[in-house]
Amino acid sequence: MAHEVIIGPLAYPIGDADLERWFASCGAIEHISQLSSREHNHYAMVGFMTQRGQQAALSMDGAMAGRYRLTVNTLPDKVES
Repeated sequence: MAHEVIIGPLAYPIGDADLERWFASCGAIEHISQLSSREHNHYAMVGFMTQRGQQAALSMDGAMAGRYRLTVNTLPDKVES
């Protein structure tokens, strides 16, 4: 199971290669998924192989990556219905 973080909102020009480059120092990346909402917000989910990688990514919240200030959070818990 991946230890995921959500990054965003992002500008559309940011690609998976950029995200991988920015977060590679955090640890082994299992997957990257990008999402867009109806309101034209763009987000990415980055899954790490370890909790340590997830924690390292969370410590990048507010850091500059190129010309973008990163907003990094954990995913909200799923609500059972």
